[in-house]
Amino acid sequence: MTRLRRGLLALAGCLALVASTLLSASPAQAAVPDVWAFAYMDNPAPPAGSVTNPAYQWGTYRTTCPGSLITVTQIATGKYQLKLPCSASNNGIVHVTAVNNNARYCTIENWFDSGGTKLVTVLCFKGNVQDNSAFTMTYTRSSGGVGTGAHAYVYSDPAGALLASYNSTGAANAVTHTATGKWTVKFSALSTGGYDGDLQVSAVHPNDIARRCRVDNWFFSGPDYLVPVSCTDSNGVPVDTWWTASYHLKRSVFGAANPPTRLAYETNLSGAPAGSSYNSLGAANTFGASPPGRYTMVFPSVGASRTHMQVTALGGPPGYYCQLETVWAISGSTVLAPVICFNNVGVPTDNLLFSTYSSEV
Repeated sequence: MTRLRRGLLALAGCLALVASTLLSASPAQAAVPDVWAFAYMDNPAPPAGSVTNPAYQWGTYRTTCPGSLITVTQIATGKYQLKLPCSASNNGIVHVTAVNNNARYCTIENWFDSGGTKLVTVLCFKGNVQDNSAFTMTYTRSSGGVGTGAHAYVYSDPAGALLASYNSTGAANAVTHTATGKWTVKFSALSTGGYDGDLQVSAVHPNDIARRCRVDNWFFSGPDYLVPVSCTDSNGVPVDTWWTASYHLKRSVFGAANPPTRLAYETNLSGAPAGSSYNSLGAANTFGASPPGRYTMVFPSVGASRTHMQVTALGGPPGYYCQLETVWAISGSTVLAPVICFNNVGVPTDNLLFSTYSSEV
């Protein structure tokens, strides 16, 4: 099998792109999620049972449990449990992104059902110590569905065994453990023959241990996308852990579309393939850089109603990570999202990243 790649790993003084030859492939079909929810936990020390910011939460629970809202309880310093009403389901995944300008990062401890409620426990760290932070969280569970675009996800254990998996084409995803702290995801039958869509990765550890995970690179080979993922400890040393990864094309990060009709994603790479920057209303996304490590992602026309974002680092030296610096703003209908990247000791540092935005409408 011939591998075609865009080199996105090197970050020695400048960001590089290795050109590749495009293959032809049929567009993939798309997912319709059965259950999804998103939230923004904006109070780093919330009172028990607090409602997460109503302006930044939505999901299928709004229909199945009218009037209900996502709540959060702080269990310990840097440890939070969110309650997603009417969202109990299996085979789903969670993503989380810290919202902090001071080198905090957030991971997932676990998610499970309690009656009809989905409980999601989130951990946030400074270095290897739990510390309070704001964050965004999304949960999705899909099973079938067709249409434009595509959606796929995996939840992997440290050995690469799939604990949850979904692919809108019906093909089987796979994960291969290639070295300590390194895996390759095969999102089968999703390749468009180009670098189209967005990827997100989140670390998971059930024992409250600090872990960071990210996308190392992105290949397409025949009909498949191959996505190397790496995870490290707080010092940037590769370690095995649990993690989630997802892919979406012309759909929201949680897999839904129409609604939402207002969504966008982009990387912070000048000259990136057109398909890696998408705006559902046809506007041109842009970004501005403020070295070291700060970027403003700009999504015109799509800002409306309740909204959500996730961010994931792309390549760079081991342990580098990216997140939201502050919550995104909407000016008119333009979304302005401040993003910041850090090296493994928490110093703002230039790095590539994936960013994805969605409204609920």
